[in-house]
Amino acid sequence: MRRVFFILNFSLSFCLTGQAQQIAARFNIDSLKKIMPSLKDSNRIDCLNKLSIEYFINALAETYINVHTDTAAMYASQAYNEAVKIQYIKGIADALQNLGEIARDRGNYVAGENYFRQSIELYAKINDREKYSWAHYTMGWCLHRQCRFSEAKLIWEKALIYYIEVDNKKRQSELIRMISYTYSEQGYNEKAFENLLQAIRITFKINDARGIISSPQVMGNLYKDAGEIETALAYYQLAANNAKPSNPVRYNHLLGQISMLMNQFDSAIYYYKKAGQYVTLATTDSIIIKRALSFQSLSVGAVYLKQHKYKTAIEQFIQPLHFFERGNDKNAMMRVLVSLAGCYQLQGNLTEAFLYAKRLFKIAQQTGARPFLRDAYKLYWEIYDRMGRTDSAYKYNLKYIALKDSILSDEYRRNIALSQMKSQDEQQKTKISLLQKDQQLSLQKLTLQQQKLKSESLIKYIFITAAGAFVLIAIAVFRNTNLKRKNEKQQLEHQLEFQQLESKKNIIEFQQQATELEMQALRAQMNPHFIFNCLSSINRFILINKTEEASDYLTKFSRLIRMALINSEKSLITLEIELEALRLYLDLERLRFKNTFNYSITFINNIDTNTVYIPPMLIQPFAENAIWHGLMHKKGIGQLEIQLCAQDKTLTCSIIDNGIGRNMAANFNSRSAEKNKSMGVEITAGRLALLNKSKNEATVFSIEDIIDDEGAGCGTKVTLTMPYKELTEFVA
Repeated sequence: MRRVFFILNFSLSFCLTGQAQQIAARFNIDSLKKIMPSLKDSNRIDCLNKLSIEYFINALAETYINVHTDTAAMYASQAYNEAVKIQYIKGIADALQNLGEIARDRGNYVAGENYFRQSIELYAKINDREKYSWAHYTMGWCLHRQCRFSEAKLIWEKALIYYIEVDNKKRQSELIRMISYTYSEQGYNEKAFENLLQAIRITFKINDARGIISSPQVMGNLYKDAGEIETALAYYQLAANNAKPSNPVRYNHLLGQISMLMNQFDSAIYYYKKAGQYVTLATTDSIIIKRALSFQSLSVGAVYLKQHKYKTAIEQFIQPLHFFERGNDKNAMMRVLVSLAGCYQLQGNLTEAFLYAKRLFKIAQQTGARPFLRDAYKLYWEIYDRMGRTDSAYKYNLKYIALKDSILSDEYRRNIALSQMKSQDEQQKTKISLLQKDQQLSLQKLTLQQQKLKSESLIKYIFITAAGAFVLIAIAVFRNTNLKRKNEKQQLEHQLEFQQLESKKNIIEFQQQATELEMQALRAQMNPHFIFNCLSSINRFILINKTEEASDYLTKFSRLIRMALINSEKSLITLEIELEALRLYLDLERLRFKNTFNYSITFINNIDTNTVYIPPMLIQPFAENAIWHGLMHKKGIGQLEIQLCAQDKTLTCSIIDNGIGRNMAANFNSRSAEKNKSMGVEITAGRLALLNKSKNEATVFSIEDIIDDEGAGCGTKVTLTMPYKELTEFVA
């Protein structure tokens, strides 16, 4: 788990003293306490924050050794107060981050969210991207536990961008796994399954100690929900095996889950309670113990409910409810509420059952937790039915069936995929079995043939004459010769087939390489095209305008060239980077033409431009064409509008100008305009053709004339349609 590297600051501030080296060499609590009295100002605040971390850091690893959240909070609060006095922004941010992580581990997700929001703002102010991203990472869990799934997903995707940039595979795996949580909690299991598969690939590739426990466990949950109990058990067992050496809490909890699925209820209760005992033995922190025991009660109560011991189950469920309510852990609250309502309903206490079902319905409806909303509909239906209120029962029965079918549709598609995988696996096993049987039959035949030949040889040796023996030898030689020729022929055929396959493979590889080289060449052509036009503009601008404005123009030009050079080496960039380069170009052209046109970039729907990946430099040539051919010759102020819409993995970009139209532009027959068209739009058209060829995905553009009431051209609209990659697809 994260460490706050305050030692670097000590080294910078006290490079001529021995204090920084002493702290850098020792990370334990005793050494920090020993050196703290000699520190002042920011160094003392960093030391207090470090002490806070050391007192609660083991809780994050779920080992709970020497955890004291009260002491940790005390040091973090002290660091915060002292940092505020001297306005030490980093110290304030670190203290707030520590307080947020302590609140989160205590199960108080409202307080944790509040602290994290403040630390994020301060880390942004001091431009500390690493801690800024980590603060997003930690806040996402607080939002998720409060069932604010969409917010949690966006927060985690922001953090994921940074960890992709720094190539931190461990964090990438964790974040993609947590994004899958947001989908599964909303009942979108197909999306959850896709993301979790990506997380597992990364986790096991880098052998992440925590991920090799969590990822199989979550995968087991998904398979269990899909009704694939055997596969779920296999994943739970894998997670348990990975947890056994280092994490006794998770290990025993997983054994409890396995026992529960196998209907071994006594064993399940034993392992769930043993997981809680490991926590109580490892720490004296009352809040950590209470949190662990709350989840233990929830798990044990589920076992009693399955055993139809409703009274005992209710006692177990009532205990943790207040704890979860205090921290606004709506996820755990809904688990308790659905269980309590079910117990009371099966007991026949319909009044209590209805009260808990009503609370469940309200939270599930507010949060969009569709599986819990489905459970609430089912409870309403069954309670009203037992009350004799047939109309209400029928109403909620219909809602239950509709929502159940909606959730099951995702699960059904996943079940088909699972069935296909199982079918393929069974086919492979069958093929192997048949091959083994064929081998056994061949060996048996060979043995019988050998025995037969031996018997015949012995008889012939005794009774047949030497002439007969020569005949048999001749026949054997003839047969061996034929067999040898057949074998040689078969070997030659196999060699020819292998050579043909290798040749086809090489041809495909050469075609792919050629396509990629063509793409690189076309992208590279855009750079001199940019430079030629912009240098020409700069030359005219310097001759006509003031020096300060020319300097501003050169500054923007250098930024544009740098972006063009960097982006030309990449096959995909974010939409945000593409639009930044486009804005720079349009600003330069507006300066050149003395603000004779305005432009706007609008979004038709909500697009997170940092998570949409497209090929670079696709939009700019069409915008350039609109300026040179439409707006440059227009009288009055021109307008260039760029509209973007992302839907169903397709990005649609419309470039609309109110220029003179294509027919009138053709009459000018400008040589520079013709050159601009060939170097800009035609290169882009070539790139689009290669994209379609290499990726088998339709990327097209269309040009439409805008006509006024009198039939005259009053502008042009270019519509560019292309598929895009999402952030998680880009990582995979």
